Amino acid sequence: MKIIVVHDKYSNEPIIINASAINAIRKAVDETDEGKKEYSEIWVKSFVYPVKESIGAVMMKIKKAESEE
Repeated sequence: MKIIVVHDKYSNEPIIINASAINAIRKAVDETDEGKKEYSEIWVKSFVYPVKESIGAVMMKIKKAESEE
């Protein structure tokens, strides 16, 4: 099983996701007074998980998990 570990955007808790269960990954941006902060939203079935990692970091984790098997 290929799994990746990402971190929840709000609580910083780890989320373990089966890489093959991911339906989509979307880039999102928070605009605050301090500037823009990029994060990702991972879609698994009908759930959306906002995660701290950027879309590039998530894709690298997926590719690494797939290459290890």
